[in-house]
This record gives sequence, structure tokens and C-alpha cells, in this order.
Amino acid sequence: MQYEFHVLNGRFNDAQLTNQYEQAYETFKTTWSEEFSSIKGQAMVVPSNDFTRQDYIVALYKEDTCVALDCMREVSLKSYVQTQDSWFQPWQQKHFQNFVAQGNDHALVNSYFTVHKDHRRTIEGGNINTAFLTGCLSVLYQVHLGFDLMLGMMRNNRSMNSLGKMWGGDALETVTHNGVPTDLFTFEKNKIIQTSLKFPNYVLETFNSNELVKKGQARRERVA
Repeated sequence: MQYEFHVLNGRFNDAQLTNQYEQAYETFKTTWSEEFSSIKGQAMVVPSNDFTRQDYIVALYKEDTCVALDCMREVSLKSYVQTQDSWFQPWQQKHFQNFVAQGNDHALVNSYFTVHKDHRRTIEGGNINTAFLTGCLSVLYQVHLGFDLMLGMMRNNRSMNSLGKMWGGDALETVTHNGVPTDLFTFEKNKIIQTSLKFPNYVLETFNSNELVKKGQARRERVA
């Protein structure tokens, strides 16, 4: 079974990626509309803006379905305005001050980790875990982009915090977010590099199959 691994932009992609872009959004919209409906106790349809704001969308495909995706965008941790973003509400300003003091003026924000409901266990005969593979691709792409720091939030009730540690992340503190215990996570490039040495071969094979990775390109040129 072959898997397609693409890195998309939330708004601008080459024409040949239109189908993959729309498939990724469909998985994003369906998954998070169901998730937020269960949290809010009423039917909700997630608008596209949290999808289109992303700089990088790591997306994994099986045939005509986007089985998983993970969103990343660049932020300036020195910018008071940018750290007032709604995503940062659970974070204290002291964390940003500490990151900057450590030399991390910029970081990636990792959000909307999404796995299609039909692929939440495995994607090949029970041998490959979709969530684990997708997270591995995300942290490897962080390294590929050259970012020393990526920030994320991992829900404890879905064991996302355990996966975060398997990808080389560290829990900063536990907060309550959307009504559940959630760990604020940091992913540091040097630790990811060391952790990635233990990633299974299929992870590296999938990562290296991406055209941008093969060409040594990091940021996709934005085209309408």
C-alpha cells in the first residue's frame, strides 16, 4: 500500500494539488465539526478560516481520502499582538518571555491535528498507526524548515500527550482547555533530531517521498 505525503499551504497551492487541498479540507471540516459539536452540545460547522490561515499543512493520503493532517503556522514570539492570538489563551506571557530569552524569537504553532474517523487505529493491516506516522512527519518537517521551536497543545484524554513525547516533545504544564486536561508542549529541533533516530523506517521512507523534501525545498512559493 502506497501513501501520498503532501505539504500544502492553507491558501495558495500549485494547481496540480487542488484535489489534495480539497480532500484535506473535507477531512478537516468533517472531523472538527463533529468534535466541536460534541463539546458545545449543539450542531456546528467549522468555517474554513482556521484552515486557510495555515502556512504548512502536513497531509497524508490513502487513495482518494486524506486520512490525516496536521497544521503549522509561523509566529513571532516577540510580538505582543501575535501572542494575543486566541490559540494562545491557555499560555502565560512568561512562557513567551522565556522562549525569547532562550533565543527563540520565532516558532511554529502546531494545531488541528486531525485523523479521519475511519483511520484512527491503523492504515495498513494493523501495522502502521496513522496518528503516530502523521506526528512524525510534522516534527520532521519542522526540522526540515529549520525551526528550533514548535509549540503544541496535547489533550490528555486522547493520549495525545503520550504521542507528543514519542515525537520528541516535552510537556511544559497542564491546563484545562475545552473542558479537558491538556498539556502545553514544546518541540525543540535538537531533541527531535535525536528522537527521530528511533523512528521506524516507514516513517523516513514516507517523509523522503515528498517532492519538497526530495528537492531540498522548505517554504513553498506562494502562487494563486
